[in-house]
Order: sequence, then C-alpha cells, then structure tokens
Amino acid sequence: MEITKPSSEKNKKTLKTWQIIALVFLALFVIGKITGENRPVETVQTPPIEATIPDSEDDTEETTVTLLGTDHNNAVENFDFLVTTTDLSEENISVVAKDIKTENCSRKCNIWLYDDESAYKLQKEYDALDLKWREEMINGQLTSEELESNIKDWEENNYVFFADHYLGSLTFDSDDLWMYPYKDAKYATLMTN
Repeated sequence: MEITKPSSEKNKKTLKTWQIIALVFLALFVIGKITGENRPVETVQTPPIEATIPDSEDDTEETTVTLLGTDHNNAVENFDFLVTTTDLSEENISVVAKDIKTENCSRKCNIWLYDDESAYKLQKEYDALDLKWREEMINGQLTSEELESNIKDWEENNYVFFADHYLGSLTFDSDDLWMYPYKDAKYATLMTN
C-alpha cells in the first residue's frame, strides 16, 4: 500500500528543499568572497599592445595580436587577445597561441583568442549578466525558470556570432589549442532556426 502526502505538505517540502539549496549556494558564494578564491588579484587595464607575427617564412602575410584584457586570480593568469589575420587555419592559430603563451605567461595561464572584438565584449557581457542573474536567483528575485529563459534569450541573440568569432583557447593544463569550442550542438541547432 502506498501512502501519499497531501499536496500542501509536498509543496512545503519542495519549498524547504529550494531554500536549503539557495542557502548552500549563498554560503559558498560568501566563503569564496572571504577566502579570496576566484577573486581577481589584479586586473590590468593596459592600453592595447600589438605584436606582429609573420605567418610563414615564405609569405608576406602577417598576423597581428592585440591584448584586449586580462583577468588574473590566485590560481591562473587569463589573457584575452584579438587575432587579426587572413590565415585562420588551426595550424596558424595554434602557433600564434603558443607564441602568446610563451611571451606573456609568468605562471599558469589561459589564452583566449577572438577574431572580432565584439565577441570579446559579448563574453564580458554574458559573464556579468550570468553573475547578476544567479545572485538574483539566490536572493529570491528570479526563479530558475526565469534564469533559464534569460540565458536562452541571450543565446538566441548572441551565441552564433560569439561561436563564429571566438577562435579558441589554450589553457594552462594543455599545449593543445581548443579551436572553435562553441561550434557545438547548440550552435548547430541555432543555425537551423
């Protein structure tokens, strides 16, 4: 024989579960702020610096890289670069990324590469919105459904452009370039809509 609870008791239990989850997230957020984990140690606002790298010995084509921004924390250095070139082959971009890493990293670091500065700005916009939305959810100002809706709306308007212009990344734990990582199933779905 199965015993069922009245729906009001189920609703109370569900509400209590969500409150506990929200408190756990809030506690983790506060602990992170107090301990400095993921807190930027320094964010360097430098004027754009440019370097020109020959694409090959036989070619007069050049690649220009421009520092767009940095976001260093206790764990790693993070560098964002604009890459201007007509040779967007994985071989060329991989060489460029490794050169950048060699010249700029003084410890563990990640290199993020874009071929359009607007894609970098979209990444920064999304990071700020995502943080805002999640804080609003924790504070009870936004439901999880509203969060999902906000993310979906943002992605419908920006994901394809971002995926097309985010060339890739070279992370601290690998020497392999991850090229066009956002040209994924979500990208394919949005392209067909």
